[in-house]
Amino acid sequence: MIGGRERLGVFALTGATTFGSTPVQAGIRPRIKASARSIRAGADNLGLQRDRSNASDAADIKVTPNVGGKLPLTANALVPDGDPGLGFDLSETVGDSLVRHFEAMAQRRRPLAAEALEDGGGSAALRRGIGADQGRKTQVQSAFGANWALPGALVGNERMSLVFEDHCNTGGLSGDEIDALAAA
Repeated sequence: MIGGRERLGVFALTGATTFGSTPVQAGIRPRIKASARSIRAGADNLGLQRDRSNASDAADIKVTPNVGGKLPLTANALVPDGDPGLGFDLSETVGDSLVRHFEAMAQRRRPLAAEALEDGGGSAALRRGIGADQGRKTQVQSAFGANWALPGALVGNERMSLVFEDHCNTGGLSGDEIDALAAA
């Protein structure tokens, strides 16, 4: 939220098991309702600022089937506020020091501008220009990249890596929406 405080984190109940050689993790994140002015939320030592966490319910499951080889696959499902999302990630070790990865998630949700301005902030022209009043639709987020651990011959005893990663988020701002934001 623009002008708001950063989220503290989440409280979740999770569990893990295996089915044969397939690890499975599942969890639930209950909604925590707490007013910033209550003793449950407002006192740093007692309330732990609970008003900044778990704004909604969610459930998730993660399955990592054994597909063999050096290409681990993890499938994910997330259901926050009744809007399911499905995703997966793949990673591959290439040689001794290079890891390639790809991940993707599709979920029914509002665009990022609508989530950021959910409190109604911004002029009508700004909201229209950046799509802040759009409803929920399927949004896709993806990333691909590589992580190369530099060899000791180059860095000595230090541990250093070079990381390249590219992201795509269809719920983000388009070029026209960025122009509208810059003109505001």
